[in-house]
Amino acid sequence: MNNVVAEIPGVEKPDEVVIVCGHLDSWHQAQGYTDNGTGATSTMEAARILSKIGIKPSRTIRFILWGGEEQGLLGSVAYVKQHRAEMDKVSCVFNHDTGTNWAHTLAVTEKMFAPMQRVFAPVMQIPAPDADFDGPVFDLRKVETISGGGGSDHASFIAARVPGLDWGLRGRSDYFRYTWHSQWDTIDVAIPEYQRHTSTVIALAALGVANLPELLDHSGVRASGGGRQSMNIAGALFGAEMEGLKFTKVEKGGGADG
Repeated sequence: MNNVVAEIPGVEKPDEVVIVCGHLDSWHQAQGYTDNGTGATSTMEAARILSKIGIKPSRTIRFILWGGEEQGLLGSVAYVKQHRAEMDKVSCVFNHDTGTNWAHTLAVTEKMFAPMQRVFAPVMQIPAPDADFDGPVFDLRKVETISGGGGSDHASFIAARVPGLDWGLRGRSDYFRYTWHSQWDTIDVAIPEYQRHTSTVIALAALGVANLPELLDHSGVRASGGGRQSMNIAGALFGAEMEGLKFTKVEKGGGADG
């Protein structure tokens, strides 16, 4: 299995890195478009956007498509092992997995919250991709720790005490109960306006973190415990939002309603 790596070098702190990623391999039953063609293409589109506008970030922004995620995070685990002496200089990792819905939430620790508020201020000015959506276009959430576990490549970095961040997605695609690891995971289920929105959010997030005065705090990252992806899966199956084993919001008509 091979990883595909490209980068925009930092002009002031080139040895410090922000990683944007998704996994290149797919489940074998279909095209694997939402798992993970959507994450691979948003990674490439974020790279295209930032390259097109000619940005010169303070830190290096590295774009990676991982090989062997479906076989056990092989590509990201190998990368972390190969670059283990450099992990303290990785500010964070933005990983896009779990489908074509649009990037709406991100969980960060208390010490990461203030700088990430500045990073996501431009995102708040973007219209939501669903015209009838009522609420903030992005929700930055505080959690006590970033932990994992988890079935996607951000977990490899969490194991090395690096903030591995996976997007909380929302929208009309039923990823966990329809396309995920199924024969229906074909290109026609992708939602173009969601992909455009998520790619823009990722590009702004990566550039914002790359230009922060300091690296993001790593102290709240824990290698053990449940990962955000498992919460996302459980939340989608129950039609609810969850923190750990606690329901924080229940969708009307969802599996947890009533």
